Amino acid sequence: MKKVAVVKCAGYEDIKTRVKEAIELIGGFEPKGMVVIKPNAGSPLTPKRAANTHHAVVSAVVELTRDYASEVIVVESEAIAAPADVCLKKSGIEEAVLKSGGELRILDNDPKVNVKIDGKRLKEIKLPKTIVECDTLIDIPKLKTNSFTLLSLGIKNLMGLLDRTDRKKIHRTDISQALVDTLKVIKPDLTIVDGVCAMEGQGPVFGDVIELGLLIAGRDIVATDAVSSYVSGFFPEEIDTTRIAAWEGIGTCDLERIEIVGSKIEDVKKVFRRPLSTIEAVFPNVDAYVGCVCRGCYDPLMVTFDGLRLRGKLKKMGRVTVIMGKDAPIPDSFGDKTFIVGDCAKKHKDSGVFIKGCPPLDELFKVNFDKV
Repeated sequence: MKKVAVVKCAGYEDIKTRVKEAIELIGGFEPKGMVVIKPNAGSPLTPKRAANTHHAVVSAVVELTRDYASEVIVVESEAIAAPADVCLKKSGIEEAVLKSGGELRILDNDPKVNVKIDGKRLKEIKLPKTIVECDTLIDIPKLKTNSFTLLSLGIKNLMGLLDRTDRKKIHRTDISQALVDTLKVIKPDLTIVDGVCAMEGQGPVFGDVIELGLLIAGRDIVATDAVSSYVSGFFPEEIDTTRIAAWEGIGTCDLERIEIVGSKIEDVKKVFRRPLSTIEAVFPNVDAYVGCVCRGCYDPLMVTFDGLRLRGKLKKMGRVTVIMGKDAPIPDSFGDKTFIVGDCAKKHKDSGVFIKGCPPLDELFKVNFDKV
């Protein structure tokens, strides 16, 4: 049976001891050669927002692997909303890694290697040379909700290893299958999920902090994701990446076939508030006119409007009209600001501000919505 450790952590003060305990519970782990560590560091936010892997967890993993490795490299790629160096600095990860004796590497600057995949969605991807050549890969995601994939866990965190062009083209309804395809050529040797301070609600950026107080660790990334989802109040099969990966035989998501060591999951689980993946009837001053549309438009627009709401800017925009999707209906009258989102709605582009793309990720984050 696959082993997954569930370890209680009241906070991050003694996190190195707790990480060590989790690793020992699954039978130990000795990395070798070039060790690459992939945290979740895709948001330019401070640790108190729980959007990124906590810097203390990253520091602990660097220190625990340093004596076994020829080199320890912590990696991240440019996020959609901010450069990687900004996210690493704001999250505290940059300082923590350098103090712990690790190296930071921005993968956008790495030479790329074309890698063939026998996948359903992907047949070839560009991978950074650092990832292709590493001897040990350690995945340390933040446990948080995600309006795109319901939860962001170990498999989802691997998206940050992909070239930006590959990430952009799979940021649609087919994202989960594409991530599982990726798992066939990038499979972490160890996954440690930071669920000490987790995120519920409108993740992955603007959700609410929830004190789960757990580290979850395992050698099987699918089993580790399965246990992480269960302690958050989700059935493992609800998470597309977990279910598809198990279906394809990459790992197991059947809790009866996983040996869970450490804390009993029934004693520590909580029920997270789930994310909404629509903008319809969500924001009081936003009227959405939606045709046939996929999550490639829904998700980044939801994140954008959540950010505007939290900064107090959305309510100052007056009545907002959003049109998106194929064959979207057209309102009889428009609001103070009108946005046509995504290529599927481009026939209505003259009705307001047209945000092109499929998905329209880059273009969405270029628009100053409140200043239009």
